[in-house]
Amino acid sequence: MVLAFLNDTKYKEEVIFLEPEDTLYLYTDGVTEAMNNDKDMFGEQRLLAAANQAGDSSTKELLHSIKRELDNFTDGAEQYDDVTMLALKITKPVSDSEKTKELVVEAKLENLEKTIDFINAKLKTLEYPPDLQNEIDIAIEEIFMNIANYAYEPQTGEVAVSISTEDKTLIRFEDSGKPFNPLEQPAPDFEKPITARDIGGLGVFMVKKIMDEIEYTRQNNKNILTVIKYHPVPTLTLSR
Repeated sequence: MVLAFLNDTKYKEEVIFLEPEDTLYLYTDGVTEAMNNDKDMFGEQRLLAAANQAGDSSTKELLHSIKRELDNFTDGAEQYDDVTMLALKITKPVSDSEKTKELVVEAKLENLEKTIDFINAKLKTLEYPPDLQNEIDIAIEEIFMNIANYAYEPQTGEVAVSISTEDKTLIRFEDSGKPFNPLEQPAPDFEKPITARDIGGLGVFMVKKIMDEIEYTRQNNKNILTVIKYHPVPTLTLSR
């Protein structure tokens, strides 16, 4: 019975638990009571068949599939009620360990490839365009090489690299080497010829140009450098 239709109606309570990948489909009676030109109703059996035919598709595809079957059935017949549908899909919750990954390696040049592979494995899940991923790789290479060459010189030490991609790509480098704030480095003077420019600064300049944000802090005797890239906005291509 529809809710609050009669004063003395009794309702019973039931509880169901939805699991990841389950889909909850809600609809008004305008769906099942939609009629064709012969005054036959679409009904629950046709609705169930249309839903099953959609299979494990997305909620958007599910609704479009059912609406298409409904339109084919009614075949232009005039309708006397609204057709309203809502589909909700339960997604698998993302654990903290999945949101942020960390790699700890010795700050040596031979670990550069391992570090880039670690970052790229996460970037691939976001479907970054290849050219954008290459730019991020260049920034990662510059930062890692700087730490490997100068942070612990003449000794060596560890560098921790973590990446979070929850709402934007955030890559963080931590090392216990000598204090160094790259944001304080002056930009190269491109007006001067190459032979007259001061050594250094070009790598930091490139990282600033490639990434959307760059932050530095010194905490607990550690250099903490964070670079941020906003997720690319999908583009819609129309053809005719």
